[in-house]
Amino acid sequence: MMKYTQTLILLLCCSLVAQAQTHWFNPAEAKTAVIHGQALSNEIAPAYTRLPQRAQADVTPALWNLAQQAAGLSLQFRTNASKITIKYVVTGNLAMPHMPTTGVSGLDLYAINRKGTWRREIANGYHFGDTCSFTFYTHRKGYTANQTLDYALLLPLYNGVKFLEVGIPEQSSLVWIPQPTEKPIVIYGTSIAQGACASRPGMAWGNILARKLNKPIINWGFSGNGKLETGMLNFVSEVDAALYILDCLPNLAKEPYLADLSKRITDAVMLLRSKHTAPIILVDHASGSFDEGNYHTKKANKISKETYKALRAAGVKNLHYLSYKDINLAEDALVDYIHPSDYGMEQIATAYAKKIRKILK
Repeated sequence: MMKYTQTLILLLCCSLVAQAQTHWFNPAEAKTAVIHGQALSNEIAPAYTRLPQRAQADVTPALWNLAQQAAGLSLQFRTNASKITIKYVVTGNLAMPHMPTTGVSGLDLYAINRKGTWRREIANGYHFGDTCSFTFYTHRKGYTANQTLDYALLLPLYNGVKFLEVGIPEQSSLVWIPQPTEKPIVIYGTSIAQGACASRPGMAWGNILARKLNKPIINWGFSGNGKLETGMLNFVSEVDAALYILDCLPNLAKEPYLADLSKRITDAVMLLRSKHTAPIILVDHASGSFDEGNYHTKKANKISKETYKALRAAGVKNLHYLSYKDINLAEDALVDYIHPSDYGMEQIATAYAKKIRKILK
């Protein structure tokens, strides 16, 4: 019994020493805005949410609740630490029936070199519970010990974050990287844009696109609530963006929305064009790649394309279209009837990257 007690005390002491050797950094205490992927951040910081408080009066309750989830948000920092530990608390359920815990509530960490190349860090351990945690050891072949690198920590796709700290060995250093001043690409879309059903945050197509283009992305994808509604479009129009993506057809390819779909698209384009000259991309319902027999999908894509042509004929400039044929989504790229797997997310991001590179030259 004495030996068991001594062992227990020794383990406790070792645990306390280990905790004392970790220096914790809370991004909410940073002196500048450091949550990347937020538009209108001067009204939000330091919360890990996607819309300012005043939006609650202008958007639906469902959309407002979804805006509290951290899809597309990230923290970027510079450190020479060989071990990085993240502990955080989420606000909702850890998983969904068709999407794993690692995608709904997990994190991803990427290292970024000076050429803008992203390299994923593999988590050596993670835990989900009342307090979640991820641990990363950053030594890799080709990198020296204690080498200073830039990192992007991608936040959960379908959960809110109410507390987060980054821990590194106390002899290491960490500096937060402020939000970029470069104009972002703004995505307004559905659950697919939000990230369903990626296996982890890094595989949501918006986050893949950010890596492919090395451009800041605003993810305003809202599960079941990307409906080209004026309340949300007003916030989209407040952002001085490099490019706007309107990818809402998966939430509108049904009645009663088909009846006024052309008007919704026209109103959305004209609202943005009344304030900005930046490119706008309208997007087909990607399931048209293999679901042309579906009446609603086929009709939504037909209405959307005809509306695009009418707007171009009426003189609307810098308006572009991404068709389901451009995306070419495979049947095996879906988890269920509509939501992409990682394979599908990569296909979508690749199609967008090709289109955007052409538009932005």
